Amino acid sequence: MTSRLLLAWLLAAVVLTVTPTTGAAQLLGERGNPGRPLALSLDGTEMFQWMLHARDIKPLSMSELRRRLSSRDFGDVIVIVLDDPNRGAVEGWVPIDLASVAVESGGAVLLASDSELSLQNHFRRGQNVIVTGEEVYWPGFPDEAVCYQGQTMCPYVVPAPPPDKPGPEWGLFAGLDHLATNQPSALRLLWRDDFAVPLAGFPGGCMSRPRRRALDPAVSPFAAGSSGTHPDTGHPYRFLLLADPSVFINQMMVSLLPGEAADNAAFSNRVVQFLQEEDGQRRRRYCLFIQNGRLIDRFDALDAIMRPPPPPIPMPNLDKMQDKIVDAANQIVDKLQENDVPNTAARRVLRDVGLGALLVIGFWLLWYVMRVVWRFRQPTNTPPAPPEGRSKSRPGNTAPPAGIFDRRQRELLRRNNLFEPVRAAVREMFTVAGAPADAGPKLPRIVMADTLRRTDSLRKALADLWKIGYGAPIVVTVHQWTGLEPLFERVRQAHADGKWRFVAAEGGEA
Repeated sequence: MTSRLLLAWLLAAVVLTVTPTTGAAQLLGERGNPGRPLALSLDGTEMFQWMLHARDIKPLSMSELRRRLSSRDFGDVIVIVLDDPNRGAVEGWVPIDLASVAVESGGAVLLASDSELSLQNHFRRGQNVIVTGEEVYWPGFPDEAVCYQGQTMCPYVVPAPPPDKPGPEWGLFAGLDHLATNQPSALRLLWRDDFAVPLAGFPGGCMSRPRRRALDPAVSPFAAGSSGTHPDTGHPYRFLLLADPSVFINQMMVSLLPGEAADNAAFSNRVVQFLQEEDGQRRRRYCLFIQNGRLIDRFDALDAIMRPPPPPIPMPNLDKMQDKIVDAANQIVDKLQENDVPNTAARRVLRDVGLGALLVIGFWLLWYVMRVVWRFRQPTNTPPAPPEGRSKSRPGNTAPPAGIFDRRQRELLRRNNLFEPVRAAVREMFTVAGAPADAGPKLPRIVMADTLRRTDSLRKALADLWKIGYGAPIVVTVHQWTGLEPLFERVRQAHADGKWRFVAAEGGEA
């Protein structure tokens, strides 16, 4: 029940806040600027980090890391390394060696990498497993039952059949039929070992390249791991090795368009629980999180999204303030009368000073109220339609009645549905880019520039916008458009930079 509630809160907090950007792990929002909402990159892992934060797992400080390295005490530490674990160094240690120390001393380890990797010279156990670094893909026609959104470079993970007495690691993939990968690699098991037990593989028929060889699920799985007591030290450990770090990125957790949800959020939550718990207790309280060779020192980036907005500034009650001013003035006059000031001229001076003070206070209050009202005044979204039926700028003008589009736009905003203007803008952009005149709901063939290293993010952005422009009508709220607008600008700028173009009917494959 706890896991389900955690996942529900996570999705409710960020389902409409993921904004597509370029560049991995780039946080676009300004945490110090409350006027701008926090935006997440597609390649970031803020959602996965927040799952650690939600289970009260703290980042391991450098001073604490140095102390634990001197005593080799990682019993309550989780080591997570995403991407190449031989990249970068922390306190002079490469990440994979820190992971080895954690396993031996009773900690938990998650390694997720699609780069070529061998555990042989780093782990006393796990001598039998390597990451090939080769790209796994589905060689057949695009099939949404096998691949995420039908993309051949995103095959789903297939859980392996569990043994008669499965350990906790076998619950990671159980029942997850749509755990999506993103250009994954594969493991290679040189021989059987109880440290790196194959937990999940790829759909039958998947191949790897550049050598274009078929994958044997028994020898080339997607995931391997184990749990139990380390035979050398006697400490209970947990270990998980994946051939793709992209299963934990924001893009694979939540999608902007309906019908794209995968099982990656549920799987990520299971991984955190598997790494933290031991015998049903939350034993491990600290985490050393290394991504792309960089140490992550905070897991609460999503708190800026989940935190409620500040309350509005209350408007002053003019009636009550006026009564208080009058009461204060009356008290001053009463005080003067009680003192019975003998000099009439002095009383006149004091009266004039009081009236002047009241005038100054009155003007100040008027200025303050006007300033507050001006600050909170909301401009109208569109100018009002003129009363005339048609434009009279020149005789014989047959233009439609002025203001029709404005009234239609206000009606769309009232209903919170911007689909029609968004679709028109998307179609205009694709027309300028050279889209075929008879374009249908399926994205025409495109070709990417050779300078792009990974094209899947741009290709997905094109497919998402094409669905809006030429697919079935959907609801696009104002909030959704704030997330789609940077995606629109990115695709248009990429075409202007020559990064993609449409292929003519007689051209080759994209």
